[in-house]
Amino acid sequence: MLSSEPSFFIWLGVVPYLTKEAIFNTLTWIAGIPGSEVVFDYSEPAENRDAAGQAALAFHATPAEIASWMWALGMGMGLCSVIPSLWLKKPVMVAWSTPGG
Repeated sequence: MLSSEPSFFIWLGVVPYLTKEAIFNTLTWIAGIPGSEVVFDYSEPAENRDAAGQAALAFHATPAEIASWMWALGMGMGLCSVIPSLWLKKPVMVAWSTPGG
């Protein structure tokens, strides 16, 4: 079930790995939720990407594989914040970066 409540989307470290179509589809979906906001970073040329981006390019990963990879990283980061927050009954924020990123 989709919520119609305004939401804030943090989309950092994701956009550079997606296709133009995937980016616009997601932004269109977010725009359909009245009052919602999104923050995202921009894409740099492939030669300027961090270690994770260079690894994806080296393995000739498809956009779908890269999107899946980024989704899994995002879910992992989210669970690493949610589970301790529920356990401790206080907000916990976990973040990490790839080497060279």
